[in-house]
Amino acid sequence: MMYAGDNDDYFPDNTIKGNRSGAAGQHTSWVSEITAKFWEKYIMPQKFDNTKKKKDRAHVIFCPSDEWHREADLWRGSATQYPILTGYFWLPHRDLTSWGYNVNGLEAKASKGIAGWHSRKKINQAVFPGSPSQVPTLIDRIQGFGSFSGGKLRMNNWYTDSGGKSIPTANHPTGPNGEPPGGNFLMTDGHVEWFKLNQVEVGSNGGSWQCIYKAPIE
Repeated sequence: MMYAGDNDDYFPDNTIKGNRSGAAGQHTSWVSEITAKFWEKYIMPQKFDNTKKKKDRAHVIFCPSDEWHREADLWRGSATQYPILTGYFWLPHRDLTSWGYNVNGLEAKASKGIAGWHSRKKINQAVFPGSPSQVPTLIDRIQGFGSFSGGKLRMNNWYTDSGGKSIPTANHPTGPNGEPPGGNFLMTDGHVEWFKLNQVEVGSNGGSWQCIYKAPIE
């Protein structure tokens, strides 16, 4: 809320236009230099560690249960390298060209000037589907490998390999074969809801990566 008051209700800018060359956000968890500076000033710095030590479990930019993005965060080569990772999905103020954001209708009216869950820039901006208070901003990563076609999601793997290790791809990987039971959704108005896995649908994807966060809209 402090940030919103200081920045005319805008979300931190993840777009190519808003950031210096090479520092824009991508996909659903890579965030821009501007977003990283927002965290640094208002929440907690996402500091670079040249000893390649993983972020501790209390680091608020990562879910305590996250393994995969703590591992991938170590790819960062310097303190000035952007974009950087969060251990959650961070949706707003993104370019729609970097990922399959409209695979399940979350940007269905963006071409007509009505923002979707990823292209919205301001907190109280009209959005489709849903209303500003119903749209999540920060979400536990329910993410893994599978396919999505004809409105049907088929997941086949909740693990990925990195450095010879098999790592769970989702937060809260407590179910069979690393399947998460669900996740926490931080809504724009500040309240948090837990949705079970069977309550949410694909929100976006890229290749075989499926990001599951399309929560039900009343």
